[in-house]
Amino acid sequence: MEHHGFRAWVISNNVESAIYCSRPNDRLMTGWIASEPGQSFSVNVQDLSNESSARTRFTVDGLHIAKRTTRCPGEVMSRQAYRTSKDEVQPLVFHQVNTTDDDSVARPGQGPNELGTIRLEVERVVIKGSSMRAGPYVGKAAARLAPRTLHERDKKLGSQSVGLGNPVAKRSLGCKFDTMPYPPGATVGEPWVVFEFYYRSEAFLKAKGIIPSHDTLVSSAHSAPPRKKRLREGDIGAKRAQAQQGCKVEELHETIEEKTAREDRKSPKLETQVIGIIAPAKRSSSPEWRDRKRKPPPIKHPVSWKSGEIIDLTGLD
Repeated sequence: MEHHGFRAWVISNNVESAIYCSRPNDRLMTGWIASEPGQSFSVNVQDLSNESSARTRFTVDGLHIAKRTTRCPGEVMSRQAYRTSKDEVQPLVFHQVNTTDDDSVARPGQGPNELGTIRLEVERVVIKGSSMRAGPYVGKAAARLAPRTLHERDKKLGSQSVGLGNPVAKRSLGCKFDTMPYPPGATVGEPWVVFEFYYRSEAFLKAKGIIPSHDTLVSSAHSAPPRKKRLREGDIGAKRAQAQQGCKVEELHETIEEKTAREDRKSPKLETQVIGIIAPAKRSSSPEWRDRKRKPPPIKHPVSWKSGEIIDLTGLD
């Protein structure tokens, strides 16, 4: 998603997740992604304008998973794990939410708009200086990122949540930045842009129509042609008027032809003369007529002969 000069995206199993129904609302940009339990993921944001440095707070299911991440202009800010100690991190993973009808199960601390939500709050800042930390920031909410169990009445909050994968060794000293708001006069801590990703199962998104189902696409591609609308009397009159108006030229040609035919019928002598003039020209120029002229003339005088008698025809004209 892109909004106000920044781009944010989610990578799950090394593939960038498709975003559905993205919608801007002032400084907020929201969109839906399909998630699958057991998949690890990372959240990323980048300044496309290269105008200033940026600082981002990453939140999953209403929990801050790290201190604000600060980067220089154009650099990518990314979060793919949660640090549980100075030597280890645990990858962020989508988990299936379990449900129960046990009334002793407490309601989740997150609100209904936080569970199933990944939120990025981006500020534009100017880096005045930096220093090394004594040690990396270690989160204290690992227990709250464990697989969840919700009461049946709360399952509408979502069927998945963000949890932690197996620990991975990773040391980090950390760096602390001294910043000031940008542009000058901006409120300290006020986000320049906010991105929210709503993650749900693919089946849920298809059921809600957020992801078009294959059946819908196939049916629309092979749908029958639209039926012709039956015209009412008023429509028929309008169509007839249009047809009459559009056929004026044709009617004019027909009138001229009819008039010519009538005048020809009144003067048969002229028609005969014209035909007499034209017909010989056609006959004389016809190949069949030329061949016909070359044939010998018929016998003019009747001749009687006997069987077996030789007849001399050389003297006949």
